[in-house]
Amino acid sequence: MIWTHGLINRFVMMCDSLMIVAGVIIMHFMHPFGSFLHLGLYAIFHVIIYTWIMNVGSAYRLEHYLSFPRQLRQVTVGVALTGLMMGVIDGALLAHNSASWARIISQIVLIWAMIMSGRLILVRAFLWWADHHALLVRKVVIVGTPAEITRVMTHMQQAQQKLHQIVGIFLLTLPDDEIKSDINLNSLGVPVLGTSDDLIAYMRQTPADMVFLAIPWCHATIAGDFIEKLGRFSIDVFVPLEESVFNPHFSQVTTVSGMGVLQVIRRPLKGTLNLIKMIEDYVVATIGMIVVAPILLISAIAIRLETPGPIMFRQTRVGYNDKPFEVLKLRTMIYDPTDDGSLGTLRDDPRITRVGAVLRKLSIDELPQLINVLRGEMSVVGPRPHVPNMQVGDIGRYDTIRAYAHRYQMKPGITGWAQISGMRGGIHTPERAIRGVNLDLYYIENWSLWLDIKIMLLTVTKGMAGDDIF
Repeated sequence: MIWTHGLINRFVMMCDSLMIVAGVIIMHFMHPFGSFLHLGLYAIFHVIIYTWIMNVGSAYRLEHYLSFPRQLRQVTVGVALTGLMMGVIDGALLAHNSASWARIISQIVLIWAMIMSGRLILVRAFLWWADHHALLVRKVVIVGTPAEITRVMTHMQQAQQKLHQIVGIFLLTLPDDEIKSDINLNSLGVPVLGTSDDLIAYMRQTPADMVFLAIPWCHATIAGDFIEKLGRFSIDVFVPLEESVFNPHFSQVTTVSGMGVLQVIRRPLKGTLNLIKMIEDYVVATIGMIVVAPILLISAIAIRLETPGPIMFRQTRVGYNDKPFEVLKLRTMIYDPTDDGSLGTLRDDPRITRVGAVLRKLSIDELPQLINVLRGEMSVVGPRPHVPNMQVGDIGRYDTIRAYAHRYQMKPGITGWAQISGMRGGIHTPERAIRGVNLDLYYIENWSLWLDIKIMLLTVTKGMAGDDIF
């Protein structure tokens, strides 16, 4: 039997479900639910809603179980949301008359304690047992040219993961005789078991879990022949992508009308995920506008009293699906209708007013973008919108950076993963521009409700002020 991350995830989900059922039963003895039918329905609804919330938030992933703070945060949010939803169901759908706040809160605390106990005892013991017996370690064989083999092994060794064990290398002779390369594969610390002709015989005697075909893409026909030969074995076969030729972001193999295709661009949010993101934006923006209304009023009065010009600063930015829109900010500079914003803002910029310096330092000038969110032009969390034709060092335009345009696949945000990762304060060098793009792409590829909650909390607690904000 081959153990996979999916099996581990299902074990953790089953453990959480059992702890919820146990918590509901204990709760029944403390505050009786009524009939056993009511008790059973309550437990079933609780399990379904909790596991759905956790799955939507991508909480059932192996890397999360290895971090106690991450588990604590995810379980706390999941249990709290489930408890509130169950209070509504218990009082309305199940027609139970004891769904008081005291009962709901005590239920949330009890089930939270049960799930965390299961995570700390059962899940941790299971992960230790799986690690001790190397159940998740997969044996890897690499076949290809010396240059490509070296590239693949370098990537795998830099990742420093204990989940892959490279057991052997097989060399492949290509028509251009690349086998005569000066690369010394023996220095990689993995045995060279022969040539590609020996691979099939080796697989019959010593089955591996994964095979990497480290073959240049210009020799796709040879790779295809090897894929056919390896089709007789129950293994996973991978062909590493050449990132200089093909951008792997958002790609996956699928079928359209029965035809096998390589999907190279994938819409990040579809269906339910898009609905969750939209609800999140409208709820947070509505509450946010109510909370910050007095701050905006005081700021508007201060701006009006200090310098002539409009209170609001409107500027064209590039948004979702490459469509331009007007971003709203409190004016923090001396009014100049000819400034298109392409040069950005420098530290100690003489155009910044005294009131503006305070507003920018505390990020108050960004608060009107909550209106952009309510208009549907922006999200609370997402890649920051930039000015068209923005200049970045010698690059000329920010959007000439490789994969920059992929940022337009999601609505731009008031804050984002890049902003809480040290990207506040202007983008004036190619290195910062490239890092910003990579952080934005990470957010798009790994979006979850939990990630948005994390970004919002970090923005409020430490991302709205600091020395790098000007």
